[in-house]
This record gives sequence, structure tokens and C-alpha cells, in this order.
Amino acid sequence: FVGMTMIFILLVMGLAVFCFIYTVYRFYKNMVTDEGYLMHTLPVAPWELVTSKLIVAALEYIATILTIVLSVFIISVGMISESDIETIKQFIDMIVGSVYGNASQALGMILSVVSFAVSIISGILIPYVSIAIGQLKNNNRALWSIGVYLLINISLSMIGSIISVVLTSVMSETADAALIMNLSTGISALINVAVAVAAFVCTCKIFRENLNLR
Repeated sequence: FVGMTMIFILLVMGLAVFCFIYTVYRFYKNMVTDEGYLMHTLPVAPWELVTSKLIVAALEYIATILTIVLSVFIISVGMISESDIETIKQFIDMIVGSVYGNASQALGMILSVVSFAVSIISGILIPYVSIAIGQLKNNNRALWSIGVYLLINISLSMIGSIISVVLTSVMSETADAALIMNLSTGISALINVAVAVAAFVCTCKIFRENLNLR
């Protein structure tokens, strides 16, 4: 049982990693390699090309997430008893009741869903803009793209950590944990929106004005 569980976990992780690598690879292959000569001659604007890639990648991410959730649910159903089902029902009823009865928790759930959706979009666009910036170089474009990607993610992680520390230290004595969590989630969503917009605009601008497929 332990061995099969470990295999399942590895497969789930592998599926998530494969989805990320596949979407990034297809964008790279379609947009900045030999296929890009055909792609960029289509009678559409660069933002339409990027948007089409973004939509397909987002759908692939959603399909991957649903597959993981469904597989976990199927395995869990086979291992839980009737008493466990009643416990789960009571837990769900408690969560639903607390959400309806507590505006702060309801807001927190809404912010979490929005933040998750925005993080998917920004998580797709960050590799896109990294590839676009890397192709401006004549040599070692892949390495430049990887470097830009790492730099962006490290910077975002540092900004997120600083914001969390500041919120916790400033508001820990005057606000409850739910409010701090909601503010942190909301700020994170706003940062992801700003990053997604900047990455989208920058990618489209590079492909429109500085395309270099040599």
C-alpha cells in the first residue's frame, strides 16, 4: 500500500510537471524556432497569437488539476468507511455554515479562488515573457530565457515574503488572523494581476517590434 501510494504521488507530481514543461515547450517551438516563421506570417496580431496560446495552456492546466483532483477522489472513496463519510459531511456543513455566517471567511474563500485563477494565468505568462526576452539574444537563448524566468520568480518570492512579514508584524496586534490572511491573499492576487499584464504586454511588444528568429 505504501509503495503504491508513493507511485501515485510521483505520477501526480509528474503529471503537473509534464503539463508545465509541455505548455512552455509548445510556446517556444511555435513562436521562436523555425515554426515561428510560419506562425508570425499569419494575418493576426501578436497579441492574438499570445492570447490563443494562453487560452490553450490555461485549459490544459485546468484539465490537469481536474484530473489530479478526480484521481485523488476516486482513490479516497475506496478507502473511507461510512463513519468517515459522516465525518466529512459534518466537516463540510461546518465550513459552509461558517462561510455563510462569517463575511470575513466568505471573502477569504472568494479571494482564494480569484488568487488561484490569476496565479495560473501569471504562471503561464511568466515563461512566455522569459522566452520572448531570451530570444532577443543571438546566442544561448534558452539559457537566457531560463535565467530571466528564475530571476522573475525569485523576485516575486522575495516580494511576497516581505509583504507577509510586514503585514504580520504591523497588523498582528490590531487585527485578527482572518483579516491578515485576506489582505495577504488580496495583495498576492493584485501582484499576480500586475505581473500577468506586464508579461503579456511585454511579450506582445517584443514579438511586434523586436522579433528575432535568427
